[in-house]
Amino acid sequence: PNPPTHVQMARMISLPPQVARTRQWMDSVVVGMRLCPFAVPLVKRDTVSYFLSMSTDEDEALDEVRVRASLLSSDTSIPTEVIILPFVKSFKQFFTFMSRVGEELPATPEFQFVAFHPQWRTLESTTDYTSDPWKNYTNRSPYPSVHILRQKDIDDVLEKYGNDYIVKLLDKNVHTLTNLSEQEQEHIHSFTLPELGEEE
Repeated sequence: PNPPTHVQMARMISLPPQVARTRQWMDSVVVGMRLCPFAVPLVKRDTVSYFLSMSTDEDEALDEVRVRASLLSSDTSIPTEVIILPFVKSFKQFFTFMSRVGEELPATPEFQFVAFHPQWRTLESTTDYTSDPWKNYTNRSPYPSVHILRQKDIDDVLEKYGNDYIVKLLDKNVHTLTNLSEQEQEHIHSFTLPELGEEE
């Protein structure tokens, strides 16, 4: 993956460290490794919005996600937004929070909420997590985050590439992440916050 340019570095220095690190992960890993091809033009145009949550508990965070979704609903100039939630520590806590997002936010055809966490664990069945740790990196990020995607953008991708595109993309990403070189593994793993560690 290419290192940040001088312009990108100058921009990141002026940002909160959580936002700067998440932007760098998006540029270097998500786009740089082609894990999400349709994110490439958004990142290149610098149109991904990043919102650093100041919430200290789940109720406050849920309200913030609701408010941010409402803002995106009224402002179509923002194509997508990543909400960064530093208060969430464990993956179990984050999993509970995302369950509440699915249950308590008004059902809408307008958005999808995609979860990312430094300790993300992928279920291979309803009860068992994957035995391959690198499969987890499909949804691992520097900080617990909620990515708000516009359903219309997803529908446009499916119309262009076929209804099975998302499944094929996930399969491709798993193949990519489970066949990394040692250098690539170190690069991706560097974005998992050491203070969070690995959850049992």
